[in-house]
Amino acid sequence: DWVAVAETLEGLAMLFSQTGEHLRAATSLGAADALRETTGVAVPAIHQPALAACLRDLEAALPAADLANARAEGAREIGAYVETMTIGPGVASLLALPMQPGSSPV
Repeated sequence: DWVAVAETLEGLAMLFSQTGEHLRAATSLGAADALRETTGVAVPAIHQPALAACLRDLEAALPAADLANARAEGAREIGAYVETMTIGPGVASLLALPMQPGSSPV
């Protein structure tokens, strides 16, 4: 379900942004944007304010070139994944969430 994947990537972007991982946030947001463009599924109106705030935070935290490059990398990675169903290093790094010792993923 590509819609769920896009929403998950957007959620990761917001999480990464709030935890100071701005490049990972930008990469995730770029991947989500590209996936939504590919599938033709718009961001639901209820999610738009949160995503706009996330983007504003990224614009404030990163130089414009770094933000654009990270978003483009996310778009390339998700495009390659959609075509080959093989996760590249960029998407893999988004999914490699650091965990505290002794913590559980659920």
